[in-house]
Amino acid sequence: MQATLPSRNELEQLISDPPTPCVSISIPTHPTGRETRQDPIRLKNHLREAVQRLGSMGCSEQEVESLLEPASKLPDSVAAPFWRNGSESLLLLLAEGFSRCYKLPIDGPEVTQVGDHFFLSPLVRYLQGDGAMYIIAVSQKNVRLLSGTKHGVSELELEALPEDLRDALNIDEYQSTLQFHSHADSPNANGEAIFHGHGGGEGEDQKQELLEYFHRLDNALTPLLNASGAPLVFAGVDYLFPIFQKACKYKQLQPEAVTGSPDGMSDQQLHKAAWAIAEPAYQSKLDDALERFGFASSRDKATDDIDDILPATQEGRVETLLLSTDFVERHGKSEPVRLDAKQFGKPSIGMVEAHDLAAAQTLQTDGNVFVLDTGTMPTDSSIAAIFRY
Repeated sequence: MQATLPSRNELEQLISDPPTPCVSISIPTHPTGRETRQDPIRLKNHLREAVQRLGSMGCSEQEVESLLEPASKLPDSVAAPFWRNGSESLLLLLAEGFSRCYKLPIDGPEVTQVGDHFFLSPLVRYLQGDGAMYIIAVSQKNVRLLSGTKHGVSELELEALPEDLRDALNIDEYQSTLQFHSHADSPNANGEAIFHGHGGGEGEDQKQELLEYFHRLDNALTPLLNASGAPLVFAGVDYLFPIFQKACKYKQLQPEAVTGSPDGMSDQQLHKAAWAIAEPAYQSKLDDALERFGFASSRDKATDDIDDILPATQEGRVETLLLSTDFVERHGKSEPVRLDAKQFGKPSIGMVEAHDLAAAQTLQTDGNVFVLDTGTMPTDSSIAAIFRY
């Protein structure tokens, strides 16, 4: 069971008609310190709770064992690399013939849920609620794609993404005619190596090579980026950025770049510099949503009533959803929300699951979801929505 970071495409797949029963386990994790030793124990306790709940639903021992088998194979020892990767929470999603393990750089609630839907709130918060962003770190010798939030980033492996300029241009014989050099008075103050051919290479020929290189990168990135809608930050030496801007069709490419050779920068250094660029765009979008909520409320186009919000999300009427970070703690033992059985296929749903489902359905219909600190919410409710109509 490999640990990964989620994408928005994956989130949409998890929303749509998952096999039931769905088991979701969320726990906080501790990469260092004394509490690290408790993480595997905490997971085992949650797995035991899942066994009991599945049994009470009528699942046989064989069915329960098969469903939970991927999680039962996770290492028990905190010395294993699995428990020491710097993540702040772990989310396991299990169903018959299906398993996902996500290590997230955000605080996660402690939850065991067994039902018709997966517990997706940590994924929603990671992907959009905490300022999702991508970083493309590019040199002529290397390409790194990072995904993350304000909390941190992890490198993504994208099969279609070229590894470097030579891979992008896909011409081995070209290497024999290329000369490879670096000099102090080049446009790259960091001394990054520059390709050039028979015609010189610091003029139009080299620009065309780089432009083609970046077109190949853009083609590989477009499906992922369009599905997420998150800001993209470019990292590379300054003379490369204008060429990348010319090749990149993605509208959320940020107008500023992280300058300097990214090959000498760690993921953490890139994250810090890129978040400083992406944060204003995220904050501006959030401020706009909060301002519009007040305006829309005065015109009956916004509400904080879950009974009105949940059916509206399913109908695609919610343009922006606001959730409080503490909704799991606040509603963990609340009375269920009554539903229209004809619309939802069942008479009621738990309050936590209702919040979670509202967020997932809003994203599925191209809406925006923000997960806010309680004090930032525009009402005393843990959920609020702005309607499209």
